[in-house]
Amino acid sequence: MGALLQHTFKEMDSQPIVNKSVIYARRHGLRNIDNDFIISEDNNGNILSVFGDNIWDLAPLTRYSSRNITLNFHKDIVNKVNIKQQKHILFIIMITGKNKQNAGYSANSLLNYNILLKNISKFAEKNNTVLFNILSNHKLCKRFIEDPLCNLSHNKPFRALLVRLHELSNTMTGINFKENRDFLDILSKRQEKSKENEEQTAVIPTLILAKSLNIRWQRINEISEHLDGIVAMIYNLIENENSALDSALFNNKKKEFDNCTSWLMDVNKYNLDELFSKYNIDGKRNFSRFIIEIQSICNHLIHAYSGMRKDEVLSIERNCFSIVNNVAIIKGITTKYVNQPIEAEWITSKAIKPVINILEVLEDAITTNCNKVDHFLFISSGLIKYRTNKINAYKQTQNLFHMEVPTSGISNISLTITEDDIEELEEIDDLRDWRTDEKFKVGAQWHFTSHQYRRSLAVYAVQSGLVSIGSIQYQFKHLCKEISFYYQNGAANAKNILRSDEYHIGLDMAKEKPRLDALSYYKNVLLCDDNIGVNGKIINEYTKDKDKSQILANRDETMKEFALGNRAYRDTVLGGCSKIGFCDVFLSQSLIECISCENSIHNKTKLLNAIKAQEEFINSLEEDNPVKETEVEILRILKKYLKNEG
Repeated sequence: MGALLQHTFKEMDSQPIVNKSVIYARRHGLRNIDNDFIISEDNNGNILSVFGDNIWDLAPLTRYSSRNITLNFHKDIVNKVNIKQQKHILFIIMITGKNKQNAGYSANSLLNYNILLKNISKFAEKNNTVLFNILSNHKLCKRFIEDPLCNLSHNKPFRALLVRLHELSNTMTGINFKENRDFLDILSKRQEKSKENEEQTAVIPTLILAKSLNIRWQRINEISEHLDGIVAMIYNLIENENSALDSALFNNKKKEFDNCTSWLMDVNKYNLDELFSKYNIDGKRNFSRFIIEIQSICNHLIHAYSGMRKDEVLSIERNCFSIVNNVAIIKGITTKYVNQPIEAEWITSKAIKPVINILEVLEDAITTNCNKVDHFLFISSGLIKYRTNKINAYKQTQNLFHMEVPTSGISNISLTITEDDIEELEEIDDLRDWRTDEKFKVGAQWHFTSHQYRRSLAVYAVQSGLVSIGSIQYQFKHLCKEISFYYQNGAANAKNILRSDEYHIGLDMAKEKPRLDALSYYKNVLLCDDNIGVNGKIINEYTKDKDKSQILANRDETMKEFALGNRAYRDTVLGGCSKIGFCDVFLSQSLIECISCENSIHNKTKLLNAIKAQEEFINSLEEDNPVKETEVEILRILKKYLKNEG
């Protein structure tokens, strides 16, 4: 791809997409592509793939990805004509780009197109014809859309392919294509239907999240205490071929080599006896796995404290962490802007610095005998071995690296789902049937995914009053407030961080907030009989003779009102606030200023809790403290309000 994108289009950057295709067609031809046309090169200009190859290596597009992607054309396809036509169409897709700015496709997108084209080829062979004929014949094309080979994941790429073939002339492509708007409508409706049936990623229940974070921080502290010894063992294994041998091999080699050491000797030398005994690390292979597990713990924590995606976390390099204007930032690479690698920033917690430090120290040690082209922090533990020649360092891959390492070792965390967890999931998404889903049944183990952290951070940072994060560790709660201010309230720094990324966690929060606020309004106001104050009494009067189903009857309409910004609700110390837009009283967290506000909806239980907290605060103050008199007056006002309204 490097050659195709860099060389073919270098002089055409200002041209519209179709014009670029015309220019290329005039120079090289799109109908008859030479088999030796270069598809991809490595960083040194070495050819990886040419058009005639049956496997195309997309390594230039996967530098920041968690796996290397190849396109295999001959697998499962018998007819060589179909293989050639499949390559031909994919080449057209690659060369014409994604849109008018010629944003190239990501490797994953090209892989999805290849899977689609392969299934069309399979359908063609099943019907004794070829790929081009399916696309040229409306009846056959419609039959493919209705065939199981055209699964729901093909809706979007197939529709895009049909649109692209219509945009390009048949003379240019060599395909006798005729547009049929009905096909586009069918695929669009199928796509919408699949979206409706698609379940949102689960939010991690607060207690499970709290326990998992506490355990992982304990493990990080344990690793930090032994980091010098772990690093010394890495250097030892890389520099000495005869180190850390198992007992049998050590006994065979010790007479021949003076530098021979056994596994137990080196473990003792680097003071790792207790740690390795605890996690059953008894040899080189287990040690390599142990390094992956350390990286897994770090991976979980970075996801939890940033909301980054999987590939974004795996893209981070040395010096990715910084503090700007007292705000902790992680720099990484995203491909979500225009399917090209672009540097991006995420707000994180200052607490994450030791995690980054562990990864940097490990990366430096593991790449001792490597050509350090890149400095990815999630470096492959497969590099921890003795060798006489230097090789290029390479990252952990998707095959080696998982959110959960299947082992009883240091990264293993087993947390059981409880009834409280299910009830919390039902509060956040009450339309989903959690109890019939095997993955979320009471007694099942919670399985973490990277996107769960992202959605959980977005939901908890919104702080809608639907869930309480009181049980979660201080740094996480502080981070929720920090990202809420930067991403949700439109702080100046957020504009730089968000840029034009329509997939950023800050915008996830913006999408989540109206829905969560509406659910909170139902839970804490309409379905609550504890409301007090003028507005509270009005609501109580409205709901007193209605059962739950009657109250929820207009729910969809209410949710739309919240989504459009015509209604609002936010959780407050004394209950809630229905004011639309900015509220300076809410930001000041005043206990008494919202008592007389026409937008407030107060709650008796919350008022009692506020009075209790205020009494405890006053008792903690010294008698001569100048603020004590003011706080006593606030308490008097709260008690008077309770007496009059409660």
